[in-house]
Amino acid sequence: GGVEMRDAETLLSAAAGRTCVVALCQPDRTQSLLDAAAETMAAARAAGIPVDPVTIRQREAHEDEWRDVWKQFFRATRVGRRFTVRPSWDPTEVPAGEFVIDLDPGMAFGTGAHPSTRLVITLAEQLCEERPRLDRVLDLGCGSGILSIVAARLWPLASGLAVDNDLQATICAKENLERNHVVSFDV
Repeated sequence: GGVEMRDAETLLSAAAGRTCVVALCQPDRTQSLLDAAAETMAAARAAGIPVDPVTIRQREAHEDEWRDVWKQFFRATRVGRRFTVRPSWDPTEVPAGEFVIDLDPGMAFGTGAHPSTRLVITLAEQLCEERPRLDRVLDLGCGSGILSIVAARLWPLASGLAVDNDLQATICAKENLERNHVVSFDV
């Protein structure tokens, strides 16, 4: 299973002042998940943390559902000062002077929306100002390859290596590097 938190600041948002917890589990584990949620809410109440009102909804989801539903929310997005991440299904025109990352994250982590990815892109842009030349770059845990593409745009003469322990991620990263004409990185 897995747990996802949604609030007013997330892509799939909850109402202002509310938080939505989405928990996924196998059907035969539903009752133990509901019991754990009840215990957690009781502990929060005992500690004086407001959790009410609580609404619990259950539904069965097909395993393939998550693979495509998120695409309707992933659109061209500006990240950092000079980058626009544009999914392969969004033909949005990008302003001149922007670095464009054409991306299809598939099942790999890395759309540019996560705060950690945004932070690394911002830090890379700052580092590029201080060190306009790098010889080598390592993208450890490359996911979709987005940070390798950023590095290739910022330091076009650098060679790089993108590595991940998830086979689907390495396949996705290789496709995205090719899509963005990054030939100086190995996956």
